[in-house]
Amino acid sequence: MQISIRKTISSVSAILICATSVGFISSSAASYIIGDATLDGAVNASDAVQVQRFILGMETPSDIQYKLSDVNKDSTVDVSDVVCLRRYLANNANAGYIGSLYSDGSDSENFIASPISQLKPTMPSQGTVKVPIFSIQFPDCTFSQPMSADQIKECTFGAEDKSSPFYPNESMTAYFSRASYGALNLTGDVFTYTAKESISSYSKDKDKLVKEVLSALDSSIDFSVYDANHDGKIDASIFSVPEGASNDDWWPCSGGFGDPSYTVDGVGVGNIMVGNSIPSNRSDFNGTWTHELGHAMGLPDYYKYNSTNDFEGFHGDAGYERMDEATGDFSQFSKLMFGWLKPSQIQVYDSSKGSTTFTLKSGSESGNCVIIPNGTLDSNYLSEYFIIEYVTPSSNYDNKWISDGNKGIRIFHVDADLYTDDWGGKTFAYENYSPLYTKGDTGKRVVRLVNDGNGFFGTGDIINSSTQGFDWYDSNGQETVNPNVSVSVGNLNNGEFSVTVSNAN
Repeated sequence: MQISIRKTISSVSAILICATSVGFISSSAASYIIGDATLDGAVNASDAVQVQRFILGMETPSDIQYKLSDVNKDSTVDVSDVVCLRRYLANNANAGYIGSLYSDGSDSENFIASPISQLKPTMPSQGTVKVPIFSIQFPDCTFSQPMSADQIKECTFGAEDKSSPFYPNESMTAYFSRASYGALNLTGDVFTYTAKESISSYSKDKDKLVKEVLSALDSSIDFSVYDANHDGKIDASIFSVPEGASNDDWWPCSGGFGDPSYTVDGVGVGNIMVGNSIPSNRSDFNGTWTHELGHAMGLPDYYKYNSTNDFEGFHGDAGYERMDEATGDFSQFSKLMFGWLKPSQIQVYDSSKGSTTFTLKSGSESGNCVIIPNGTLDSNYLSEYFIIEYVTPSSNYDNKWISDGNKGIRIFHVDADLYTDDWGGKTFAYENYSPLYTKGDTGKRVVRLVNDGNGFFGTGDIINSSTQGFDWYDSNGQETVNPNVSVSVGNLNNGEFSVTVSNAN
């Protein structure tokens, strides 16, 4: 039995809180911290006790106390708010505010903490991040269309230009600004360099090239400015080599640096990206390196490494995703992992409440998703669930990726469980490099597309266990377990789709 109290509030607007963050309400008279039920200016254990007293009827909250106690924004103060407060207190080390509502009604809700930060990627996915790009030639391998550092910088870190023939890959800065809804501000610098030896001497030893370049430029560059998260490493760096470099050795890739003892300006080297995608091919260059930067921020490839016939992870118009074939936008799952969604944009189905209708705006334009968890949803979204989004051929999807006029609902089956390796490092349990990943792609994957290859869902469609891929994984990693829920796609009104999730028992 769940005990709750309901109260009508007219003087104070609502704000959402997540399990690891708090917000504040600011008015002309005072500023209040969400969760501060005792009004003592801090969130601590006494507030959880106070909310319990309100729930049990031992005390009656004032209007402001009620609003501050309703931490999960469901217009009810109940035990779920106490749970949220306790989670916050357990994870309070670097919580920070998630946002505020001011007396004029403006909303400054902030983004969630990045769940993928638990994997400790070298590049943060939020805030301002500065990345160095090194354009490198060799005595025996040069660019067919050489560009100056300033030209490359404009190409990669330039302003948004929707009229550009390269849009939405007109620059990495503009692309990430749209993809992250402003959560990530990518900036950077560009440097040109000619290597000392022939290209073959570096083909099997990229660390050798990286050390040579960084050491040669060390006297003129302060490399510590490229460590945005202050973890003692350059967050990420790109080494672009000429298109004539062999695909066998210089196909663009992203990975860790092999010498942890090497430092410049007091920082080590984090993620390095090396490859023969060149800036004179602007759309390919920016498309390639935004994909590789996705790895630097912690995501794996979504395409399949061990398939004999087909390497694409997802297919058809509904299958475009930047971490699959380096095309289109990041999906709402990827954006959720990066912390590019706000708490109010993450709608979670609660089976105990029966049939529930949700509204989805275009994820191409703003953060929006519905999550159907398998059992209890992990507080950092690192568990198994379905995630539903609405996609339109606009912004980073544009009609270069999705057929003009085509749009609709798509659903991904996610298993974001983590795996801890022998050195204590964490990765996704079912990414391509994990020892738990099944060769041939026959078992669990981090993310699969429901009804893969059959396009978007639209008005009138019903998705249930009879739909390909809409089942939970069994103990053998096969999608055979009936989720006992169905999703009904409603009408598209004023640019928003309605979807209704119901128990199918």
